[in-house]
Amino acid sequence: MFFPRRFAAALEHNHSAMHPHGLVESKMARKLEKHNAGRACGFHGWNQGPFSKGPQPRANLAESPSHYSLEVELPGLNKENIDLELVNDKVAILRGEFGSANSKVKETIDQLNTPWAQGRLIGAFERTFVFPDRFNLNEVKATMKDGLLKVEFPKHSEDILKVKAINIE
Repeated sequence: MFFPRRFAAALEHNHSAMHPHGLVESKMARKLEKHNAGRACGFHGWNQGPFSKGPQPRANLAESPSHYSLEVELPGLNKENIDLELVNDKVAILRGEFGSANSKVKETIDQLNTPWAQGRLIGAFERTFVFPDRFNLNEVKATMKDGLLKVEFPKHSEDILKVKAINIE
């Protein structure tokens, strides 16, 4: 009996390959894993995906009962190089440009004859963060220190979100 090399390798490493759908399932799992690599929490625009353009800074989002915390790594940037815009009480957009304030970074890249590995983030970026619940626009606080942007988005208090019954006369 003849087995293709891929099938034989799958048999050695995965007993589910004996199942008729085992190879298809493992291929689909690998494709989904590759597609979802670098994504977190399912937030749109959260991490670099297949449709993102330009460099994407790394970010973490945490939730507590009272607020959301956003931490974004922006190495080499200062607060003058970034903009944080609150579109509404559920959406925030972060914009900036890597390498714009530090001309030495651009000069170094330009002087390289043929870069075969490039790990620096260079160019403009835009990240959209969509939150599952509303936050209080007037109480958002942001700090920037050592290339780390920290933003707190306080949630609306329960009093604001309470449903009020209206008496019909």
